[in-house]
Amino acid sequence: MAIFLGWNRSATDANFAARYWRSKRAAGWQGRLSGQFSKLDSDRFVSQRFPHKLSGRANVPISDARFEASRLTLFDATIVSEGGVVSQSLLQAAIGELQLRRAETFLDGQQRHVAYEQLVKSAPCCTD
Repeated sequence: MAIFLGWNRSATDANFAARYWRSKRAAGWQGRLSGQFSKLDSDRFVSQRFPHKLSGRANVPISDARFEASRLTLFDATIVSEGGVVSQSLLQAAIGELQLRRAETFLDGQQRHVAYEQLVKSAPCCTD
């Protein structure tokens, strides 16, 4: 599971611990996973892969992740980070894609990056 979500252990000092089972079927892999990323560098994991800025160390407990036919079908996780910055573009994408509501303090949109003291988002999702 070292390649989970494209995570490369040699490129970060984050930790990943998980319990999982998997089985190879004719249609591909199926399985289930629960675990946690600890000390994940949000800048390295997000900003270097996407046209957005997110910084700060995060812990990401994964309550449940399931895959069938080698496709992710359920991903229920919480992102918890203490301090950093987030770009307006990432906030806008989150509002649009995750149906989040924008807090009144961010309505002006004048700053390119917004500092935060604590960021918590529970993100259950499924794919079709």
